[in-house]
Amino acid sequence: MEFIKSKRFLILFIMFLSFVFLSFNVSAHSPSSMTLSYDSSTNELQVDISHQVSDPNTHYVENIVIKINGETNISKDYTSQSGSSFSYTYEGIALSEGDLIQVTATCNQGGSISKELTISSEGVSETDDDNSTPGFELLVFIISIIAIIIFVKKR
Repeated sequence: MEFIKSKRFLILFIMFLSFVFLSFNVSAHSPSSMTLSYDSSTNELQVDISHQVSDPNTHYVENIVIKINGETNISKDYTSQSGSSFSYTYEGIALSEGDLIQVTATCNQGGSISKELTISSEGVSETDDDNSTPGFELLVFIISIIAIIIFVKKR
């Protein structure tokens, strides 16, 4: 009987630690979307970002990196964001047909999103380079809790 009680304590302790560690990952998340647009007449790149946060002064997009044809052209640091959806305009970006713009926005608490824009004679074409899965840590946590509950009930 003592063995079963200690085993249950160990399982509950592991569940508690999992909850504590995974809750940090769930609060930090990548920006949810980013849209790029380029105006060749003004040489301006506009970056529109959505990043839902409860306090944009402590949880925000801290860095934007703009690469043109693989070379870093602009790396800009920020200390807050104006709201859940916001835009930045970068001037003086002269591009030609065939140029590839890569933009990465990084959250100060972890996670990033990347997009690419290719300049062509027909205009620009945007591609998504985001391979993160929002909420994945939470899903793993919930499945783990369900598995532990089933395991404890069978004993």
